[in-house]
Amino acid sequence: MNNAFFHRTNRAAAENILSDGFRDASGSYLTEQIHSGVWLSDVPLDDNEGADGDALLLVVMPLSEGEADQFEWVQEPSFGYREWLFPSKLINDRSTVLDVTEFQYEDDFSERIADICPNCQDR
Repeated sequence: MNNAFFHRTNRAAAENILSDGFRDASGSYLTEQIHSGVWLSDVPLDDNEGADGDALLLVVMPLSEGEADQFEWVQEPSFGYREWLFPSKLINDRSTVLDVTEFQYEDDFSERIADICPNCQDR
């Protein structure tokens, strides 16, 4: 089943991702260990959630039932959205990445994403 995820970044990085694929980033992310991967979310995030950048990418990735679970970062209490730290290789090998920046603030954004990915699973 296809799954729709979002990745917020800056314009230069978005162009690099679209031409060369994602690269893992590393950090402690408020933990005591170093983690590596690419942050994806189930809704478009912005500065309010700590996601900087003026570009928004849609990542359409086929995943089997429960396959994303091992990469999810569960927030307690919930912030109202979900996040995953996927390995870049998994994303690059299996995903279609589209720039949806131009219509991210339009009223029909959800409908346009559904048109792009009609068989995507709701998260």
